[in-house]
Amino acid sequence: MLDGRVAIVAGAGSGLKRAYAHAPATVGAAVVVHDLDADVAAETVDTITAAGGSDFADALVRRAVDEFGRLDVMITNAGRAPGQHPAQHRRRGAIIAMMRTWAVELAKIDVTVNAVAPTALTRTAATMPRLGGLVAKADAGESIPEGTRRQGLGSPDDVAPLIVYLASKDSGHVTGQAIAAGGDRIALWTHPGEVAEQLRPGGWTIEAVSDLFA
Repeated sequence: MLDGRVAIVAGAGSGLKRAYAHAPATVGAAVVVHDLDADVAAETVDTITAAGGSDFADALVRRAVDEFGRLDVMITNAGRAPGQHPAQHRRRGAIIAMMRTWAVELAKIDVTVNAVAPTALTRTAATMPRLGGLVAKADAGESIPEGTRRQGLGSPDDVAPLIVYLASKDSGHVTGQAIAAGGDRIALWTHPGEVAEQLRPGGWTIEAVSDLFA
């Protein structure tokens, strides 16, 4: 599905991001892995090469172009600070706003931009109330309860198929979208759009605007 395409995955050392790096490699992509921790980045590369991928893992755009002659996909990851839920919501809102701006600007050169809001039973999720036990079971290879999966919580591998699809040419018509993914669930978040229009010949006065919103 991704034969001949080149992807960079930033912060790909563990959890969701490792799944994002591994899944494209299994369907033909050449993947450049980046992480601040060189050891965990190397571990991710090992999982990719064990599945037949290429061993290039210590740089970003220039390395991708130098090694593969092109760059097709960029997957960046925003971290979450445990226990800082209001800050996390603000950050997510800012990322989505930035993504939509980029989607409009980069459409001129046929580049698509989307945001994925993943949920998975990772070690980060274990810091959240009532999820520690589920994370421990998932780490032990136990099956995740159906009800939990329906609520959008599964393994990192459950999010990876969406990443692969968005990295493929098949998704060329999908841009400017915020997509939640996890467990058995994929959800599309709405974005601001025009819902009403009023025209006033000659322009608007303060009184006319006041009447419009009365």
